[in-house]
Amino acid sequence: MIKTKYSSIISRKYTNKYICYDSSIQKILEDRVISGLDSNEFRLENISNFLDLNNGLIKKHYWRKGGMKFLKDYYAYLGLSYTRPVRELKNYVDFSYIINQTKNDKVKNIIELCIPVCSFVQRKGMFYTGDIILSKLDGLTFDQYLLKNNITNQIYKDLRFSFEILFQNGIYNLDMNLKNIIYNQLTNKISFIDFDKLIINTSRKNDKRYSSDVLSKFKKSLEKLNLDNRFDWKSFIK
Repeated sequence: MIKTKYSSIISRKYTNKYICYDSSIQKILEDRVISGLDSNEFRLENISNFLDLNNGLIKKHYWRKGGMKFLKDYYAYLGLSYTRPVRELKNYVDFSYIINQTKNDKVKNIIELCIPVCSFVQRKGMFYTGDIILSKLDGLTFDQYLLKNNITNQIYKDLRFSFEILFQNGIYNLDMNLKNIIYNQLTNKISFIDFDKLIINTSRKNDKRYSSDVLSKFKKSLEKLNLDNRFDWKSFIK
């Protein structure tokens, strides 16, 4: 059992493989997760980074970047709870708990949660490779949306509200870029994904330094993708 801030994660070991999932999931989903190793439902042998499984799920495979890129998808194994798939799973579990417990009635009408299903870790001697399985979300990543649409005042308001809710609860995604935000045009809801660099610190709510880092990362993403001319930063930040 691996503890998160607000829940716990169950881990099952099969020889050199570990499958981990939120202890609060219903029995029917637990059985599906466990059987997924044998049925190949999650296609864990496929090492694509992002793969739509056409079954309502998304798989993210972890790859090295930057100076450590030569190691490809191998990471040093320092214990199951320290692996990237399990750390991100813990972040998704705690993020979902906080958002669901938020008393502001507007939250459920604006923020849609990406539900974590399980994390998968495979030991390979002193190293490991890993994946995380998540619920599939309808909509466009925010960069795709900006390319095809003119952003409305309501979206500015909803996006600003969403950021405020995160900061008020001590949630800071230090990789807050346009590709990690999904906008559903049918429901007008906003989703946040990719919690590999998420910080949850309830003792530092509305922290100016963390908030500034998140907003700076978001703005740089606009500039990097040449979409800053399609986004009114002053309307958003006021």
